[in-house]
Amino acid sequence: MDIPPVSGPAHHDQDSCLFEPAPAQPELPGLAWCDLDDRDLLRVEGSEAETFLQGQLTQDMTRLREARMLLAAHCSPKGRATALFRVWRLDDSFLLDLPAGMGAAARRRLAMYVLRAKATVHDARPDWETTGVAGSAAAALLQAGGLAVPREAGALTHSAAVVCICLGPSRWLVHSARGEDGGLRARLAACSDPDRSGWLLACLRDGDPEVLPQTIDAFVPQMLNLDTLDGISFKKGCYTGQEIVARTHFLGRVKRRMRRFGYRGAQPPAPGSQVALCGPVAFPASGATDETAGAHALVVWSLATHEGGGEALAVASVAVDA
Repeated sequence: MDIPPVSGPAHHDQDSCLFEPAPAQPELPGLAWCDLDDRDLLRVEGSEAETFLQGQLTQDMTRLREARMLLAAHCSPKGRATALFRVWRLDDSFLLDLPAGMGAAARRRLAMYVLRAKATVHDARPDWETTGVAGSAAAALLQAGGLAVPREAGALTHSAAVVCICLGPSRWLVHSARGEDGGLRARLAACSDPDRSGWLLACLRDGDPEVLPQTIDAFVPQMLNLDTLDGISFKKGCYTGQEIVARTHFLGRVKRRMRRFGYRGAQPPAPGSQVALCGPVAFPASGATDETAGAHALVVWSLATHEGGGEALAVASVAVDA
């Protein structure tokens, strides 16, 4: 069954409020790892796979001829993101990583545009295992297992069976052919128990945007900071939704942006819900001025970090976009 887009007014979460969070509280663990096999993974292959994706995603796919991973959004004709991928090339095919529950809908949307292109879109999850590893001890543990560990965000190394992708200063994704992780998870388990919350907190602190079933067609890519995260090419040719995305960029009209908040509430505010701001906030990444209290923000995703509260990434209005 396809996943419907968000329609009508966003749900107002009246039990939570967002505020400027204390810097890095709580602290991140020295090692946080977990399996991410619940995330969806698509493979696009065929002699015209690159050309096909070039006409569909916000990213310049020719940049993936080098060994790297890039963010890319698939948009509706209205220029709103219907999916957000981490994309990399493996030989003559492309792998697209996205959140759990998003793969079937994204695959159907991409398949709608294949037409006569010599490209096919498959579910690649049965062929791969994915492990997230974060923290100050993560690189040394990966290296001890014989992996070549990239250090620059977006860089990757790969062998026939394992792809290691750097997401940030202390975060890595390791994709391995199913059953061929070289004992990675066993080595990690010998050091610490799986810590999915710690992994997610590291992702949230680094400002990782996501498009989830509740927020399909809710955000222009710039609202998710894809322009500052190297997830949009403004030099390549046309793609679905490109006119709106380009107009937003060249007219300088990004009036809402994603940023990190703290929240107070018994439950994490749901993606796609509107939550009140209960104090002034700033947008340092874009140089925007403070937002006044009393407004609302649209939640991208959130995480409980303690009883009665946690952190969230949410899109709020900004007074000036520099």
